[in-house]
Amino acid sequence: MRIMKMKFPLVIIMMTVLLIGKLNAQNVAEFPFLIGPNVNLNLNMHSPNGIRIQNQDVNLNFNDNAISPDFSVGLLGLFPLSNNFVLAPRIGYNRLNGELTEQNTNSKLNTSLDYFEISPVLQFHNLFGNNGLYFLAGLEAGIPISKNYTINNQNEQQIPDIATRLAGAIGIGYAIPLSETIFLIPEASYRIPFTKVSTSELQNQYFKDWQVPQIRAGLSLVFGPKKESKIVPKDEPPVALNVGFKEIRAYDRAGNIQPVNNIRVEDIQYTELFPLIPYVFMEQNQSQPSPRSQFLIEKSQRGEFRISTLEPDAIRINNRTLDIIGSRMSENPNSDLTITGTLDGKDEMKNRELAMQRADFVKNYLVNNFNINPQRINTRSIGLPAKPSSLNTEDGVEENRRVELSSSNPVIFEPILISSDNQRLAEPSIIEFVPLVETNDVISSWEFDISQSDKTLKRSNGSDIPPSFQWTIRPNELESKQIPVDYRLTVSTQRGVKKQVTGSIPVEYFSTSRKKTQDLPDKIISKYSLVLFDFDKADVSAADMEIIDKYVLPSIKFNSTVQIYGYTDRIGDEEYNRKLAERRANAVSNIIKQKKKDIKIETFGVGEKVLIFDNDTPVGRHLSRTVQVIVTTPK
Repeated sequence: MRIMKMKFPLVIIMMTVLLIGKLNAQNVAEFPFLIGPNVNLNLNMHSPNGIRIQNQDVNLNFNDNAISPDFSVGLLGLFPLSNNFVLAPRIGYNRLNGELTEQNTNSKLNTSLDYFEISPVLQFHNLFGNNGLYFLAGLEAGIPISKNYTINNQNEQQIPDIATRLAGAIGIGYAIPLSETIFLIPEASYRIPFTKVSTSELQNQYFKDWQVPQIRAGLSLVFGPKKESKIVPKDEPPVALNVGFKEIRAYDRAGNIQPVNNIRVEDIQYTELFPLIPYVFMEQNQSQPSPRSQFLIEKSQRGEFRISTLEPDAIRINNRTLDIIGSRMSENPNSDLTITGTLDGKDEMKNRELAMQRADFVKNYLVNNFNINPQRINTRSIGLPAKPSSLNTEDGVEENRRVELSSSNPVIFEPILISSDNQRLAEPSIIEFVPLVETNDVISSWEFDISQSDKTLKRSNGSDIPPSFQWTIRPNELESKQIPVDYRLTVSTQRGVKKQVTGSIPVEYFSTSRKKTQDLPDKIISKYSLVLFDFDKADVSAADMEIIDKYVLPSIKFNSTVQIYGYTDRIGDEEYNRKLAERRANAVSNIIKQKKKDIKIETFGVGEKVLIFDNDTPVGRHLSRTVQVIVTTPK
């Protein structure tokens, strides 16, 4: 009988297992592991394909396939990987014994093929509901133990060149629970050999093309550890989750709250002066900056950097501090640079070498990427910075981990001036989303994002109660189209409840041509973030005086409106910061009034009420210690 005809018993066995699968059963994936004995009844399907053996000067040819019943025993382990995949390795003893018949002489070739078997198998569970039915696929590796044959039960001899058995296994099974920790598992499988029984091709013996596929019908009894009983609170109420927004509001530059009906985007002739922070901030106990505080180029990219192509964004500009300084040092070959490495005043103070390592890293970066003569750069180290931030808060300690940069040539640290005849400015430019989340469960995660035309503009995520989200709209961030801004808040709880709230804000776009067509008033806006104050200081430095003389005063015309806003970072008391911001704004206002006596100036002390930059980073907090001068001139 041919092998294909022998697949019929396997089909019968699989159908039987499927009928058993109608029973309800626990899932073995609920256990950390299961282990137990395994017994199989086998059908060994010998396919000799021309075994030739010389016996008493007679050449015997065994060509016909034969089926021999047999058995295998072993140990089965079940190790769940997930609710769908279970690793099911097994070891044991497998017999492939059989009897082949030579048709011409009716001689019998009796074989003794015993193997030590190792089988890595993967079971696929819960494909058709949460029950015990599974499919399997894997490998079978057999190491020969016994490898003998006899002809007509005489003259036992060894089969030469016996090979390690490799076979593939496919099958089906069902796990039937007998108790909370014991499973009875009937299983049927088909073994497809990849190797021959022997590779012998001797003069009087030929075994080379002999294969033995195998059908197995087995039974396993596996045991698992006692499952921990889950204590389910009685009468636990269902999860209630309410997600929305208490308020969506805008701030004007003075920190006054306004309703948000739409966002007006207007093409305006716009100039902005961006300060350059003379610091590069480091991670704790690290000698080089993190990617979130400084973008570092490779030497091969040096020619790609241009100051003129920088985006009009203060954070992104100050993430390129080293490249800006390297470029300006190259353009000013007689300029010097002093690099001072500092420590945070807390845990780092024990590592005195770290400050110099930080200074050396910055020097090597400039030398290697911008070909700066190393003799032009002086490095030194100190402990705490000469003008430290607060040691009482983590924000302040973080800011003291830095490298300070200075030069006798003020050009190296001049602010970046970006001017354009046509930039898109948004009004309002600061929008705050105040979420409302109510639940009787614990919040496990939340995500908030703002987008326009599928382009993500802002994204935040975290756990616990989501905070308020302030969004400062950068110049040119919104498109030159009347496409609404979409926002979305998604909240999940520990018990698996998830809710999402979405909304949109209309955008009205006023292009230059539209303003001319509709005869709408046009204007020129100049914005100067000219002063970066030291922590808790309101003094205007001599360098800031030069910036006011060079940039601010020439932009003020007889019909200009000048507004001055003082800001702080989030460190400290809110009311104290408001007064500090007011002192900063008044200090700048007094300087301008001395030189532009007939100009009306409005000053505002905003403080930390409006965080104009991301205060989660040292760069954002330093940029927030500023005074912004807005000069608006009608065209």
